[in-house]
Amino acid sequence: MRSPYNQIYSEEVLFRFHGNNLLDPVTEVLTIGAFYTYHSVPSKASILLNVPSTWKTLSASCKSAPLICLELYVDVLAVRCSKGQIGSVY
Repeated sequence: MRSPYNQIYSEEVLFRFHGNNLLDPVTEVLTIGAFYTYHSVPSKASILLNVPSTWKTLSASCKSAPLICLELYVDVLAVRCSKGQIGSVY
C-alpha cells in the first residue's frame, strides 16, 4: 500500500506550455482531441506549436501524429506543507 506521503495532489501541480505559457482554464477537463482542436485555432496555434529544442527530433519523426508538449510544475512548498514538512524548499 502506498503511503499518502508519496502522493502529489492536483492542487500542488500545474501544467503549462513550453515557455511558461499558461493553459486556458476552460481546457482542464477536455479530452486530448478537444484540447488539441481548441489550441489549433490560428490565434492559439503559436503556443501549441512551440516545441522545445529537446523534442524537435521527436516532433520531426512524428509528422503523422500531433505532438503536444506540456511542462509539469510541482509546487514543492505546497507538497511539503501538505505532508507536514514545512520548512525550506531547498
